[in-house]
Amino acid sequence: MISETVLERIRNEIVVYHDPKRIPHVMGVEKACCELCAFLSLDECTTRSLRFAALMHDCTKNWKTEKHLLYLRDKGVYISEDMLRSKKTLHQLSGAYFTREKYPEFTDEIAFSAISKHTTGGQMTICDAVLFLADYIEETRTFPDCVTIRNYFHELALNSGDKPETVLSRTMLEALDLTIKDLIKNGKYINRDTVYARNYYLLITGET
Repeated sequence: MISETVLERIRNEIVVYHDPKRIPHVMGVEKACCELCAFLSLDECTTRSLRFAALMHDCTKNWKTEKHLLYLRDKGVYISEDMLRSKKTLHQLSGAYFTREKYPEFTDEIAFSAISKHTTGGQMTICDAVLFLADYIEETRTFPDCVTIRNYFHELALNSGDKPETVLSRTMLEALDLTIKDLIKNGKYINRDTVYARNYYLLITGET
């Protein structure tokens, strides 16, 4: 089980894996994960796994494309056409495997899965969605879409009267909609997992 001592150790060690300018974001994601877990009443063990995932989620973000591909092939990981066409998302897969390689004793299925889906989405659990959303709305992010979704979540959480899981799903739908709109606006390839996740949350929120 991951303890507070372990989390403090990881915080001290992540400077090796992250660009120093990214550290405030990573710490912000951990904080947002903690807050989302409390909002959803997730247990302490699950919360710590997600906080660990938050601290490691961008650990390969600065790798060049070829390094991602070589590393994943060395691990025997199938690299889909989707991933090749959306290269900026490769770090979610390499990051998950790298985290498990460096910290096998702490990388449980919750942490591995959440890291591996934090950029594209896909077939997601509540825990996967927590890291995805925490990465989107953590307090240091100033991109307009991030501010919009952060405000949207807080408004729903305070005033909608919806169950926490419904608030999470509605916010995920809004975040994925904005992500897809931005990709279309900029002429970018849309990973199928992102479309899948958007349609999943569209259906379970009853928006269609």
